[in-house]
Amino acid sequence: MVIKCMRALIAGVVAALSGCSAPATEPERPIDLGPPPVTRQDPQAGRVLVVVNSASAIGVAISKYYRAARGIPAENVVVVTTTLDDDVSAADFATQIQAPVAAKLKTLHGVDFIVTTHGIPLRAGDYATDMLLAGIELDLAPIQAFTSAEFKRATSPYFRMDEPFSHAKFGLYLTTRLDGYSIEDMKALVDRSLAAKPEKGLFFLDQQVFDRVAINDQLETAMEQIARTLTSRGFESVSEGTPAFVDPKQPLMGYWSSGSNDPNYSATVYHALRFKAGALAETNVSTSARTFHHVSGGQSMIADLIAQGATGAKGYVAEPYTTAVAKPDIMFDRYTRGYNLAESFYMASQLLKWRDVVLGDPLCRPYAPAGVMLRERYSARKRARKRWVLSAAALPEIERARQVAHRGMASRR
Repeated sequence: MVIKCMRALIAGVVAALSGCSAPATEPERPIDLGPPPVTRQDPQAGRVLVVVNSASAIGVAISKYYRAARGIPAENVVVVTTTLDDDVSAADFATQIQAPVAAKLKTLHGVDFIVTTHGIPLRAGDYATDMLLAGIELDLAPIQAFTSAEFKRATSPYFRMDEPFSHAKFGLYLTTRLDGYSIEDMKALVDRSLAAKPEKGLFFLDQQVFDRVAINDQLETAMEQIARTLTSRGFESVSEGTPAFVDPKQPLMGYWSSGSNDPNYSATVYHALRFKAGALAETNVSTSARTFHHVSGGQSMIADLIAQGATGAKGYVAEPYTTAVAKPDIMFDRYTRGYNLAESFYMASQLLKWRDVVLGDPLCRPYAPAGVMLRERYSARKRARKRWVLSAAALPEIERARQVAHRGMASRR
């Protein structure tokens, strides 16, 4: 007990000196979040693999809640046991997280998305664990240096695409995370995803203005361009071009700014932002996802945007350079044209095996056309039948006979 107390004290001192909080204390007993207010037997549910740390009662609870809300199959969950700290060593990541996930993926058919949950460490060495999992089957070494050659080598094959994602075609997995300051925030990520509607706006892009050179000018131009495009398509969109850091004073469906990197940044304005269900956000901030514990000082955090109502957000566990940020013209264009949360962020993001973190339910898709949803339900039935065939050899004889008979009836419908 004395040793445990001393370790906790040392961890707290180190956290205070680094500007971050110590790891949150996990409840010792299981948590029951009750049934989600909205549930959906999502035709896309079989495309998701959920990763859970058995040491995190919060992570276990939120994974069960998410599964119930979306109808994720029980077999599409992999339970690992690892540290509850934000950081895990590269060796422990490889054995405790990557290996079990890789093994589980080999037993499943049709997985395109990986969802990590609270309790899965954020960083393995210099890299985001989520991004390492995204590239788990790619023959691609993590980025080794801040050079254009390295960034080009690690460019995602899905960057700038304009088509639905498929692991079979692109080789990676679109990895997102259910996390936040509190279990209420994590639960809200799920609830808002299912409650999201195709709102017309507001999409608010707050420009820096002062630094229009090189890639910063490209981003400023992209903000102006997507604001015009969305407006022409009937959405309410503003690219705010004054030097001020602005509170639009209305709930948002989309937000892009430089956060605390804006020379006129105001924490009061940042914390006043509010969002509609389904809203996506990105900030050009180097360490906006450095932790999901409350911190004092330092750069602005995407966890605050989730607490303030956003449904999805992208951040970074360490300095990623501006090349890594989600391009606003691509992100909001794809999302409002019917792509899901994960597809929209990843089509807008250039780099793999780097420092990115995408928060939210990958299946959130408020702008999906009705005809697309019907086709997806049909495709889901076909995938389910294929899974039956692949798993038949592992079933007991009686159960196998029942499934075969059921498939025969289904084929005559």
